Amino acid sequence: MALLWSTVSDVSDRWIGDPVPATPAQIETLLGDAEDLIVREFPDMPDRIEAGAVPLARVRRVAARVVIRHLRNPDGIRSRMEGAGPFQKNTTYGGDDPGALVLTDEDRADLGGTKSRRAYQIDMVPALPADAARPLWRSSTSWEAL
Repeated sequence: MALLWSTVSDVSDRWIGDPVPATPAQIETLLGDAEDLIVREFPDMPDRIEAGAVPLARVRRVAARVVIRHLRNPDGIRSRMEGAGPFQKNTTYGGDDPGALVLTDEDRADLGGTKSRRAYQIDMVPALPADAARPLWRSSTSWEAL
């Protein structure tokens, strides 16, 4: 799959620490996968970029962020503990799918959409008829004015 927007340097320029643990070809493949995730979730993204509604730099940043999260934890480990004598180091990776190529809520918000997790309510009480001046009571089949 040819990359739509991102380049290998989008990942390597944002990488902090040891050398990037992947070849340029592997990074390009992962970027293709990340862009595919973006287009799957936002099918109109190419049009939005062309119209200027979403800056290309932002899409590149999100794609690079998805790849970097994967490269930092390619095995999908939730928690890792290392120890030597009395010294211990514990690392816990956050997110629902550590190490997976996924868009987070922050990524979705950056791309102009959100995954709603808000509570809502449904009113189960019927609306009062326009001519009802008194409270209603329930008969076996309908609501009637007292």
